[in-house]
Amino acid sequence: MEISIERTVGDLAAEAIHRTRVFETYGIDYCCGGKTPLAEACRTAGCTADEVVAALVESDRDAAGSGPETTDWRAASLTKLTTHIVQTHHAFMKRELPRVADLLAKVRNAHGENHPELADLAQVYGALRAELEAHLAKEEQVLFPLIQEMEATRRAGTAHCGSVGNPIGVMEREHDSAGVALGRMRQLT
Repeated sequence: MEISIERTVGDLAAEAIHRTRVFETYGIDYCCGGKTPLAEACRTAGCTADEVVAALVESDRDAAGSGPETTDWRAASLTKLTTHIVQTHHAFMKRELPRVADLLAKVRNAHGENHPELADLAQVYGALRAELEAHLAKEEQVLFPLIQEMEATRRAGTAHCGSVGNPIGVMEREHDSAGVALGRMRQLT
């Protein structure tokens, strides 16, 4: 994965998707301006190719260092698992959902006139985003604290009245609904 200033920003982004964050940081358009060589894109964005290449190399290094997860989550405590879900996966979703919305708005503004399906895509994505954000909040405020409390009372040998069956059922139905929305988005794209 050689990073050359003669390569197009679209090619560099397609080769390693994590590089898009570097381009966004420097204001480099890898979508509509994807056919632009990196050197030219840097000049247009008002930054030096050297600093962008260095950031891309660092991004590649970080991505390579974030290899596969080694924790056996089947053996971990439920408290450790739910904490990991919130700190890793929920944090990712909270960061990426607005980012995707911004990118979708940019694409729609640039190409919506010729692609009316982008309006439908924006509507489906907006509903999905709202549903996912509410889902994350319910997990963090209701389900996960209940699971952690049940685990703590079990360890302490005290009784806990209640079950997580109903909240888990709600969460599973929401997962199914999100899957339907993702399927609709695939159809539109």
